[in-house]
Amino acid sequence: MKIDANIRRAVQLAVDKLGSQAAVGRACELHWTTINKYTREITHAIGDDSWAKLFPVLREFLPDGYGPGGGAPAGAADPGAIHLSDEEQRLVAMYRAASPADRRRVEHEAEQAFIKGTLGASKSA
Repeated sequence: MKIDANIRRAVQLAVDKLGSQAAVGRACELHWTTINKYTREITHAIGDDSWAKLFPVLREFLPDGYGPGGGAPAGAADPGAIHLSDEEQRLVAMYRAASPADRRRVEHEAEQAFIKGTLGASKSA
């Protein structure tokens, strides 16, 4: 499950309330380094087993609609989401699909589009 801004915020609030990442880890039977990875954005997903352990500790800090079986409610907007134009989405898809050797070509195409003004800065949600 993707760690969205609401989940990351809830983890930090739980750390603040309980006093440490280790205390949150003990409360949900996860190692404190796992909690640290969630708060520092080192990892961007939570496994189902970890979420089932973590959810009861985070419940009071999460918006309505989050549940033990999954993350954000359907249709909920991630407040940290970045919206990409069609051209930006096309370039991201090309980059992801490209081999390491071809990625420089895609980067060059994006640079040229930005210089020409056909690729602008993205806006946050």
